[in-house]
Amino acid sequence: AGDLGSSTRSREKIEILLKKDIKPGSKIIMSFGEIDCRIHMAKAVKGGANIDEVVEKTAAKFVKLPLEIAARGFRPIVWGPPQIIPKDEKLSSPTFPFIGTWEMRRDITYAYVGRLREHCAKAGIPFVALAGKYHPPMEKAERALFHDGTHLSQRLMPLALAELENAGVLEFK
Repeated sequence: AGDLGSSTRSREKIEILLKKDIKPGSKIIMSFGEIDCRIHMAKAVKGGANIDEVVEKTAAKFVKLPLEIAARGFRPIVWGPPQIIPKDEKLSSPTFPFIGTWEMRRDITYAYVGRLREHCAKAGIPFVALAGKYHPPMEKAERALFHDGTHLSQRLMPLALAELENAGVLEFK
C-alpha cells in the first residue's frame, strides 16, 4: 500500500495522481489489504505466526498512506477488504490465488478490518468495510453475491452506497 519501489509502483502512480489530477481537499477512497488477507498474512499465519501480531503490523503499515495524504490536504476514506472468497484452499488458481482455509482467511480478514478501523478512528479517517455485513459473519456468503465466484456482485451496490452514506462520505439529496 504505497511503498516506493514496489512491484506495482503504486506509490509512484499515486503521487502522479495527487500532483496532476486530484485537487487538495478532494475525497479519495483508498483500498488496501485484500491481497494481504488472502495471501501474505495468510502465509505468515499458516507458517505459525500469531494472527493478531501479523494483522497489527500490516494495519499499522497501511494506515501510514492515508495519514500522509491527509497531512497534504486531501480527505482520505479507507475501504476495507469487502469479501472473503467462499472457496476452499484446493480451489486456489494462478489468476486469483489464496492461501489457507476459508476459516483462517475469515479470521484474518475480520481481525484486519477491526485493527484498520481502530487506526483510522484514532486518526479521524472515515472507514468502511462490507465484510460480514451481507451474510452471517461466521458463515460463507452465498455464491450468488459473487459475480464470478471471487468478486462481489453489483447486487451489493445498495449496501456499499448506504455504508458510504452512513460514514459521511456520500450525501444523497
